[in-house]
Amino acid sequence: MRRLLIVSPHFPPVNAADHQRVRHALPHLRDLGWEPVVLAVRPEHVAEAVLEPLLESTYPPNVEVHRTGALPLRWTRPVGMSTLGWRCLPAVGQTGSRLLAERQFDAVFFSTTQFPVMALGPHWKRRFGTPYLVDFQDPWRSDYHATTGKGVRPPGGSWKFRLAQWKARQLEPGVVRRSSGVVCVSEAYPTMLLQRYPDVEPDRFEVLPFAGSAADFALMETAGVKQNVFNPADGLEHWVYAGRGGTDMAKALELLFRAFRIVAELRPTWAANVRLHFVGTAYAGDIPSIAPLAEQHGLSGVVSEYPRRLPYFEVLRALRDAAGLMVIGSDDPRYTASKIYPYLLAGRPLLAVLHHESGAGRVFEEAGAGSLVRFGLNPEPPGLAETAAVAWKSLLDDPCQMARPEVLGRYGASAMTKRLAEAFGRWLPS
Repeated sequence: MRRLLIVSPHFPPVNAADHQRVRHALPHLRDLGWEPVVLAVRPEHVAEAVLEPLLESTYPPNVEVHRTGALPLRWTRPVGMSTLGWRCLPAVGQTGSRLLAERQFDAVFFSTTQFPVMALGPHWKRRFGTPYLVDFQDPWRSDYHATTGKGVRPPGGSWKFRLAQWKARQLEPGVVRRSSGVVCVSEAYPTMLLQRYPDVEPDRFEVLPFAGSAADFALMETAGVKQNVFNPADGLEHWVYAGRGGTDMAKALELLFRAFRIVAELRPTWAANVRLHFVGTAYAGDIPSIAPLAEQHGLSGVVSEYPRRLPYFEVLRALRDAAGLMVIGSDDPRYTASKIYPYLLAGRPLLAVLHHESGAGRVFEEAGAGSLVRFGLNPEPPGLAETAAVAWKSLLDDPCQMARPEVLGRYGASAMTKRLAEAFGRWLPS
């Protein structure tokens, strides 16, 4: 059995999107020849954490988990380093060094969007000779706001974003070049990284979307989880989107709202009884980004936005309770929504509005689930809102367009962890 140190600062009971790959992999790694040891941050040190103890039931209880502290926000915020990645870097570095000194690990796997901790990979490789692997769930260096996002306030504000990107330009090259392998959630990421680092071998990259877990839905049912987003017995038809918002999704939302208005003219009785819910749309806090746009389209009585992050299982309950689901994509083609497979597993009518280059669109087409509308062509074809309205109407006429079971199996937690382990086997010495 080979031993794997997994660095995932966010970890259950903290509810966070960037530990989902690790959480889904833990029940399967031992069967694939890997003994996992997790290095995480204690929940009380994660700012504004949503704690969900039920998440701890989703991985084996005998998995070894080491938890560290993190520097207080009052120390790091004044110098623009308020993210958990910077705050936990000293403690994670110290604990990880102790573990690597005490016993033999075959590899370190950084699976997180708290990118600063990845800088420990080259350091540990020099000091202990341990190879490391990294998981790019988002771009570390991002040129979105310098190109398509001009005039848009970046997360955290402009100067903090510029500082973070300056640090990313210093750290990312060494991390990527010295890694044994790079897992990427989006097909666009290897292309982007190979353009920056043409000296890195292309076979050091593996595209691996997030897995889905039918076991999570089963646990939700067994635990009797309820949701407070809407009342499924109130006689209304509730459609749900769960995921982040932001100005980069304005094009998809404009298209969705225009399509709704078209369908509403054709089916006014239906429209009068429909409510559209957008859940967990803010990076942090409770600032709405979708409700103001809905108001511009005269849909403030139809659209409800819940910016704060909800517990993971409550979100699954809302997806399962909904009459229909919406998937909204970014105008950045590299963006991949992390909740694709929960949407497919929820078994509800599904309307997806995605950039034409988005890898998520190919997954929906492969799964044969719901109706897909693509945007982002240059020039944009006329009548796209009408096309989206036809797609929405088709779901109302035939709501049983569910994902193919064999496709869901290919993207399930077991199959995706097997692909992850196969990539480790290619990259690491036996």
